Amino acid sequence: GVDRFADSDQWSRLVTGEPVYHDVRAWVRCAVIGRMDAGSSTVIAAHALQSQVARDVTPGEPGDALVYHNRTWHRLGEHSRIES
Repeated sequence: GVDRFADSDQWSRLVTGEPVYHDVRAWVRCAVIGRMDAGSSTVIAAHALQSQVARDVTPGEPGDALVYHNRTWHRLGEHSRIES
């Protein structure tokens, strides 16, 4: 596949070697502690080892959430809401 980390202007490495993107609101470095099958997917349980959070919105105010799903990035918003 495509090398997601080919453009080194957009990311750097933590002192432990993991790549981390620049200009993100938050990141978490984790140790995998378990894997569980869930249908055709795998749920990964992890222990957070290190994190960084940059607040650019007032605490309690909504921000633009970003998730990685199905090998691509998606913004969460009103279009993502599941009607009950």
